[in-house]
Amino acid sequence: MNDEQKKIASEIIFFIKDNGNKVFKSKLLNSFDIDPIERTFVLRTLKEEYDLIKVNGELFSLSKKGFEFTSFEDLELKEKLEFEKLKTDLSLAKQTLKEFPKTKYFARIGAFIGIVLVLKELIEWLMTLL
Repeated sequence: MNDEQKKIASEIIFFIKDNGNKVFKSKLLNSFDIDPIERTFVLRTLKEEYDLIKVNGELFSLSKKGFEFTSFEDLELKEKLEFEKLKTDLSLAKQTLKEFPKTKYFARIGAFIGIVLVLKELIEWLMTLL
């Protein structure tokens, strides 16, 4: 969306917020003097791409994400931060999978040593009884 469309979208979102989070389609369409093609594009983008509004028949309402909306700059910043978080999570998961065989190997060695020491103590205890 370009800047003008983002401005229109912001106005629509704040209009729905101001009207109790539920607006009939006719009231929304009559409140904004916008080109029908551009209005359709903006509403479709808000619904499908950004998931900011929900359409239930003739009723428009805000989704949770739309109710928390403040500006498109904040929304884009959140999306960028989420993307960075996903990249970091992916690299950490790869590193964990890379180190997993070593960890498993050391755990098996530790378990084997533990069993040997338990058996040794058991044998020593049995020897003291005899």
